[in-house]
Amino acid sequence: MCHNAIDRHVRAGKGSKDALIYDSPITNSVAKFTYSELQEKVRMTEIYSETFLAQLVNSQLSADLKAVSSAGQYGSEKWRSCSDLHANDS
Repeated sequence: MCHNAIDRHVRAGKGSKDALIYDSPITNSVAKFTYSELQEKVRMTEIYSETFLAQLVNSQLSADLKAVSSAGQYGSEKWRSCSDLHANDS
């Protein structure tokens, strides 16, 4: 969606043209955003989202690992090393 709405216009040389005009009769304000400005805002939002998601996953993983190491088990499953799992392989 971003490609059709923004990226293709920037690539076509229209980056400096207005892409969005916010005109509020309530606040009597007008704000204009070019295709290039919107592309940058989308890119920054994407970077922020990826960073936030990575931090969220890492913090959850860290919490899970702490819980597992302190309990020695997860639910009803006991954790075993790889050598335990392959002890009967011959």
